[in-house]
Amino acid sequence: MDALDRLIGRLCVALVGLACALLFGMMLVICADVLLRNLAVPGMSRGFALASDLSESAIYLMTLLAAPFLLRSGRHIRIDILLHMVPARIGWLMELFAASAMLFCCVAMVWYGFVVTGRSAGSDAILIKTVVYPEWWSLLPLPCVFVLLSLEAIFRLRSLLGGPRQPRNEQVSVS
Repeated sequence: MDALDRLIGRLCVALVGLACALLFGMMLVICADVLLRNLAVPGMSRGFALASDLSESAIYLMTLLAAPFLLRSGRHIRIDILLHMVPARIGWLMELFAASAMLFCCVAMVWYGFVVTGRSAGSDAILIKTVVYPEWWSLLPLPCVFVLLSLEAIFRLRSLLGGPRQPRNEQVSVS
């Protein structure tokens, strides 16, 4: 299990690196669009027609790609003030409940995501934007990322059950 944990950790770092590369690419696309809108280049249209669609897709993918790393490193949104106001054992039980609920929700999203992606691929649905492509291409990353988030929930449960009976200290906002 420790080897899988390390492997998933390296994968999370790689995915957040890809999200950073997408952000850089999106910045270049937006700069090119602004430049082309304001600079008349003979033989070229004003603006970069794909800029909006590429930016929209990049934001969606960046969110998905960064989520496992943020969860793993404790940099996700976490309202933990209550965990540190109650006795340590109660806070730990609240953490345990939250991690269990997270696992349930992530597994549900994996199942639902693969069902929806499969139906989309089977129906030959397409997205018509500046570029036309199969709808399932945009749906497939969702269940794949939720597989990683499910594994992170399992690792979290494992550390909660194997560690001290107190709330985890992740980027906590109170002491």
